[in-house]
Amino acid sequence: MASVDAQALQQDRQGDRGSDGTALQERRRIQKLIRTCDEHVIPELILSLSTYLGAKTVDQAKADLPAAIVAAQGLGKLCDPSPSQTELYETPLSTKKVTAEQLLVFALKKGNNRLQSAAADALGLIGTPHFSLDDLRDREQFDKSASVKARCKMAIRRINQRNKPQGIATAEIDLVILSACTAADIDIKIKEKGLFKVGVNIEMANQDNRNQNVEIKSCLDERTLASGRKIEFQYLCISTVCGAAHEQILKPAMQLNSRCMNPANLKDYQFVQGSLATQGDKLMLVQTLPAAFVTADLLRQSIMSIANSGDEVERHLYKGKDSH
Repeated sequence: MASVDAQALQQDRQGDRGSDGTALQERRRIQKLIRTCDEHVIPELILSLSTYLGAKTVDQAKADLPAAIVAAQGLGKLCDPSPSQTELYETPLSTKKVTAEQLLVFALKKGNNRLQSAAADALGLIGTPHFSLDDLRDREQFDKSASVKARCKMAIRRINQRNKPQGIATAEIDLVILSACTAADIDIKIKEKGLFKVGVNIEMANQDNRNQNVEIKSCLDERTLASGRKIEFQYLCISTVCGAAHEQILKPAMQLNSRCMNPANLKDYQFVQGSLATQGDKLMLVQTLPAAFVTADLLRQSIMSIANSGDEVERHLYKGKDSH
């Protein structure tokens, strides 16, 4: 039975890639267009997806499917969530022009399972609550494919997250930070709106305990990129000072950063949570967490990890001085 499942999976993957030379070539052409990251290729993606959706025969649809899947994914990557709702594109499926979102919703309802999943992923990135949510909820509830249901559920979550009327209130985040800092080893030194500074007690075997200062700051990234895409991302920054950032320190510090990518190379004093960075003349160990997903337990774990790792970096690079 397992061999049959593996064979079916292999056939699905082969279907995504294209089973003949023409289908494979077209899929690669669409992928190359997407890699340019140029919004001017969107009409080509619209046409590719429309070609599959308008196929007259099963054989034609099968040949057009690999490129259509990639095209749907590309629309999610290249379309700006706001302008994509007003920018209209020509399609052979209709005498009227359509938006990228409208075509993706049509693909969600009319495509095969793999295309439905790709369309759901794209709608999660560019879909709007008033247009896409009803169809995503319908597929999430009634579709026969477990994969399609899961992708629709994720898309719904992403759309709701992107379209929240406002970020999490600073007071609400402060309550999470306060809850995280109730641990016996954490001592709150400074408590302001959206900013906490704490001291973390670090127990040492066979020697005096050490202390590491950690700052937890609530941040909001609000930018409008040159493409017109607006960013609204709320996060917590957890940081600790390890020491002075002079030339003799920077190279070994960057080596510590790189080793966390390969756990087999880690030694006792090296870390996997956070990364080393410079701020002015200081070497910092820093980690950011999305505010929307932060819990008190996760934040407490991050504070303790940054404190312990920061102290280990301090002992390793600065000859054991407990300065911060």
